[in-house]
Amino acid sequence: MTEEKPLQVRIFKLIMTILVIIYLGLFIANNTGYYSFSLRNRKELTDEQIKKFEEDVKNGVEIDINDYLNMETISYQNNISSLGYNLSSTLENLIKTGVYKIFDFFSDLVEKKWYNYFGDIMIIGSHVDYKKDSGLYGSVLKSLGFGSTTFMFYVGAPQNTKRCEVDLELTKKGWELMKENNIDINNVIVHAPYIINMANKTNFDFNVEFLNSEIKRVKELGITKMVIHPGSHVGQGIEVGIKNIIDVLNECDFNGVEILLETMAGKGSEVGSNFSELKQIIDGVNKKLYVCLDTCHLNDAGYDVSNFNELLNEFDKVIGLDYIKCVHINDSKNIIGSRKDRHENIGYGTIGFDNMIKIIYNDKLKDVPKILETPYINDLPPYKEEIESILNKKFNPNLK
Repeated sequence: MTEEKPLQVRIFKLIMTILVIIYLGLFIANNTGYYSFSLRNRKELTDEQIKKFEEDVKNGVEIDINDYLNMETISYQNNISSLGYNLSSTLENLIKTGVYKIFDFFSDLVEKKWYNYFGDIMIIGSHVDYKKDSGLYGSVLKSLGFGSTTFMFYVGAPQNTKRCEVDLELTKKGWELMKENNIDINNVIVHAPYIINMANKTNFDFNVEFLNSEIKRVKELGITKMVIHPGSHVGQGIEVGIKNIIDVLNECDFNGVEILLETMAGKGSEVGSNFSELKQIIDGVNKKLYVCLDTCHLNDAGYDVSNFNELLNEFDKVIGLDYIKCVHINDSKNIIGSRKDRHENIGYGTIGFDNMIKIIYNDKLKDVPKILETPYINDLPPYKEEIESILNKKFNPNLK
């Protein structure tokens, strides 16, 4: 189901549409009114008089009726034409000024570049830090610095179980900052830590306990979506791995949080590198599950992302498009089917910039959050530049 757009976005579209229609009407009137007048009187004027009359009216010159024949008729019609011309010119200038001022006003609420006129806001962001001293508020600040309309974060280090208490004040400040900047909290993503390996039965108790505690923290932060890797079966076999994943998820309390299984590259003994494996997990769990597509992982798993519509059609047949709740947008360092999982910056990998743009702007996924997980460049995040490149639909050859 498509989410209703924010009120200010809908008001913006309505006002801009009205102003554009008025402006076009006045522009047409300005550039046709005096011509129609001169044509009506063409038979009564010489060619030289017609030319002078048209130039005078167009240039706003005061008309001398002694220059024309049929003085009474022409004088009367000319007064009306001049009045209409001057009035429409004034209104045209006011409309121009109004359009710019209104656009500037709404750009304070939502960045101008997010508008694809008569379209929607691009829901795009990146992975950001979540730190003890700044909490959710710091994560929002960081994402805004990148020019994002969403973001993704871990609620703690992904490699260990150390966790700090959720700071309620910093969380509330984060909520307020998101609201002020038109970031829908329902589009924000938390990524589960890597140390949860649901496919390995040896870790069953730990997986259930720690996943439940992570979901609880996500709930406290007000986030509604969490992405998780299905895991690796570590030699137990795909079918056993799938059963282990199902068992863990059936024991967990989702607590109102949507759990998204990420598509995997198939590295080592990873489970979830094809749609049928994800479908088996979804069917076996007694609660609703969703999916996060990862473009690098899809490529490395052997899916041809250059034919993305065909890929989505296949996904729709196996699982259903309404299950896609997030897309990780990453180029790949590897050729298709390499099963290696090595992310690359947008346009610098084997998927390529044009294919990435087609994926990001695919109309079937326009309401789905898109998250960059591309590599740092010289120890710095490239997300601001990459987001600008994506919004401009222009490859940045100077990124690295």
